Amino acid sequence: MVKDATRRNAAAVRAGRVELHQGSVDQIPYLAQTFERVLSSNSIPFWTDPIAGLAELRRVMRPDARIATMLQPRWVRSDPEVRVAAADIRRQHELAGFEQIQVEYKPMKPMMAFCVLASAPAGI
Repeated sequence: MVKDATRRNAAAVRAGRVELHQGSVDQIPYLAQTFERVLSSNSIPFWTDPIAGLAELRRVMRPDARIATMLQPRWVRSDPEVRVAAADIRRQHELAGFEQIQVEYKPMKPMMAFCVLASAPAGI
């Protein structure tokens, strides 16, 4: 994935705007309050402890930074089940200390996808 992402973002990598590294959400090797934006795509179901992982992401986010956690849960059978999965992940963000949490849905096949959007607290 890092190789593919590096290829797709070659110009941004060369310009020093993007760094790509393989790692674990359990221990992010950056100082607190480093990032303004965080994106997770289809990975949260594989995290050992999603609430702890989200808390670790929040640690490296600046105050008022934004996170987008996207998922198309292919293990479910219907769009109503997608909404249940989205509510669970929304709750995990809340328990990890995020604020201004909202969920957006996108119709897709074989089932819809969703994105949980949230902010790091202003006074981290």
